[in-house]
Amino acid sequence: MTTSEQKNAESEIHQYSCEMNNLMSIIINSMYSSKDYFLRELISNCSDACDKLNVLRTELRDKNIDIDLIQKIRIMFDKNNNRLIIQDNGIGMTKEEMINYLGCIANSGTKKFREAVQTLKNKEKVDDLIGQFGLGFYSSFLVADHVVVQSKYPGGQMYQWESSLGSFTIAPAKDENDFLHGTTVILHLKDGCKEYLKKEKITELVKKYSMFISYPILLVNEKVKSDKKEETKKVTEDS
Repeated sequence: MTTSEQKNAESEIHQYSCEMNNLMSIIINSMYSSKDYFLRELISNCSDACDKLNVLRTELRDKNIDIDLIQKIRIMFDKNNNRLIIQDNGIGMTKEEMINYLGCIANSGTKKFREAVQTLKNKEKVDDLIGQFGLGFYSSFLVADHVVVQSKYPGGQMYQWESSLGSFTIAPAKDENDFLHGTTVILHLKDGCKEYLKKEKITELVKKYSMFISYPILLVNEKVKSDKKEETKKVTEDS
């Protein structure tokens, strides 16, 4: 059995419910006034993951689990394949967490979310609603028609979650770069969203929405293998 065949055999396919599909449509088409917000949401998720790792740092070390000393966020541009990649070396997720956090709208239930949307009259309050229900990840579909998430909890197995709306799959993933822990979000950009492959555009958005993030945000010009030199740029107020 080839590696591809083995992966397919181990893949689990999960269908979104009709209610879930309807609510995702609301999120994608009505919740955000600009597509640009997707980057703010994903970077915020990266920062939260790094925070969680720091909280558990001593506990993990006591269990003799290797963890990175410095947390950072990397944004990579894969122009050849029309992909934007956002990566952090935070706490990562287990298989169960990926299914629960990426495969459904938080734990508050779709009914409560729909009721909240119906009572939301001021779009300026959308941030509060997004935070309350943990919706930031779904903003990925503002700019992408297919999303892949690879994640690894410290000392655990790496898993890959992917979705094109309607359903999602999850399967064990091969760790090609000796990734200790963290999450990589791979956005297969829609045809009208190639502007987000421009470093200048991403730098602008980071400065606008994410300058108060406490972790370094590095831009990598092209997606390259780990054994090649990467040309990076740290986004700062002076860059």
